[in-house]
Amino acid sequence: SCHTDSFAGTKAVARIAGQREEYLVKALHDYKSGVRSGGGQAAMADVAYPLSDEEITALAHYLAHL
Repeated sequence: SCHTDSFAGTKAVARIAGQREEYLVKALHDYKSGVRSGGGQAAMADVAYPLSDEEITALAHYLAHL
């Protein structure tokens, strides 16, 4: 819900629709591993942690092609 229903983001939350697939994969892996953390990003760690590598790949592909 933070990124909005269209994944277009808001002033305080990044747009993820149409981002490069490689960037999204790396970002999700970084959130999952704790490389990216702190502040508002803490919520993303909770979202990314349970995702499998296959789910991260599929999610990144979906978002990149919106």
